[in-house]
Amino acid sequence: MIFVADLHNVGNQLQQPQAAYAAATNHLSQRRGNLIRRAEQLRCLMPNNDKTEIAIILDRSGSMETIRKDMEGGFKALRPSPRSRSGTTRWKTTRGPRP
Repeated sequence: MIFVADLHNVGNQLQQPQAAYAAATNHLSQRRGNLIRRAEQLRCLMPNNDKTEIAIILDRSGSMETIRKDMEGGFKALRPSPRSRSGTTRWKTTRGPRP
């Protein structure tokens, strides 16, 4: 019976991070004034095709630490060389909600 109780305890502990992830996702995409909606509103304010806005939402939970270098490489790849630029690019960085 102790083994079964230990398994139930492990199951409960696995559910806690899942609940925290669901809450963070809800903050990003579902709540009024959420970050994804704000990014879309900013995009709509910039109808001129020679302007680009890149919005970056920084993860503060630490769950993305394993792919940090990949993300940094992706950001560097987004930055065009000064000679290849046509128009303007605006970068905006926003911190995601705390877990």
